[in-house]
Amino acid sequence: ILTVSITKYTDLNFTIRSCKGLANADGMFGVSDPFVKLVMDSRVWGTTEVVKNNLNPVFNSTFHLKILESTEYQGGRINPPTLQIWDKDDGATFDTSSDPLGNCKLGWRDMFADQHTLNR
Repeated sequence: ILTVSITKYTDLNFTIRSCKGLANADGMFGVSDPFVKLVMDSRVWGTTEVVKNNLNPVFNSTFHLKILESTEYQGGRINPPTLQIWDKDDGATFDTSSDPLGNCKLGWRDMFADQHTLNR
């Protein structure tokens, strides 16, 4: 008897290039230190480096994901990714939590259209 198990993966590559015109979450005595999280199905798949004191950060961070093609994901569908933009607080003002600056939900249809760069 021969039993074969085949696992099928889909490769996804995401490059987070930059943000423009972010809010300043550090008040009048500082400037936001932004970073971005790539989130799908409540799981963080990647996090950029923190760019210090910048409201127009350039990240150029690429994440390579192998997604298991499985019916366990809501009938075989994986929810589209969300980019969460955060301000990193270093504790200098007694606040060590990160502040949310915004988010961007990406749609699969937009990502697989003819254009390869999405401006959101």
